[in-house]
Amino acid sequence: MGSMKEYMQDLEAERFNEWLEENYPDVNPNSEEWEQAANLYCWEQEAMADQAQWEHEHGLFVASLNNVHQRYIHAKKELKKLYILLDKEHPELMYRMSFVHAVTVMEAYLMYCARALLEHDWPLKRFLNEYYLKSAPKVTNKDKTAARTMDVELFRPAARNYVSRMTFHNVKTIERYFGAVLHIPPVWPTEPLGIISDWRNDLVHRNGVDEHDVPRVISAQQLQNTLQKISNLIEAADISLRQEVDYFGNWRNEENREIIASALNISSAGESH
Repeated sequence: MGSMKEYMQDLEAERFNEWLEENYPDVNPNSEEWEQAANLYCWEQEAMADQAQWEHEHGLFVASLNNVHQRYIHAKKELKKLYILLDKEHPELMYRMSFVHAVTVMEAYLMYCARALLEHDWPLKRFLNEYYLKSAPKVTNKDKTAARTMDVELFRPAARNYVSRMTFHNVKTIERYFGAVLHIPPVWPTEPLGIISDWRNDLVHRNGVDEHDVPRVISAQQLQNTLQKISNLIEAADISLRQEVDYFGNWRNEENREIIASALNISSAGESH
């Protein structure tokens, strides 16, 4: 029993070292910044465990529009944890790590929404006709021809696979995907995400420097502003997704949806008349 416990401890230590090397390779062992990184690692592991347990208890092995509001609540709780960090001063590294985590929370929420839409036939058809066949990057003519001829249910696995490779911290991706799939074109505050996404890429992919090799420093005020902008975005997304379900959910037939779309002055293609 003791040897198994030691093995598991060694395995967890190895995972932490790999995570630290990948995310914060310049942190000195046993420094204050190392302690902050270790705390964040534990925090992320606990969050993932809590999320897995929550999904298990709620049976959320398949994404569903019925659960997107619960995902929104979960994302808001994660952001609230980051807001609490602003109550007192921390090393700058902690603000950088929190900044990246905030973007991850946003992206995970939007990815779930994107996947959830594909599990229902009416958004899946819109994804096929308004995105996949029209403007989706890296889709060959052969893929498009096959998608046009197959039943929508047979297309679903290909749609899931395609969306799983998308990145939802990219402004154009967010606007193009949800603008095509939702009946009512979303008016979300996405403009500030351009800078947030650039800074996130500096921290994650450039080892903390910008394209001019200048260190990317994140202040408490910048973190606070970012948290507010991300909160605004996911709040707008939650309203849109709930509206989509209310107006065009599975409990309505195609005739109902056409009537509602006409009343809202939008076409079946999702564009304003």
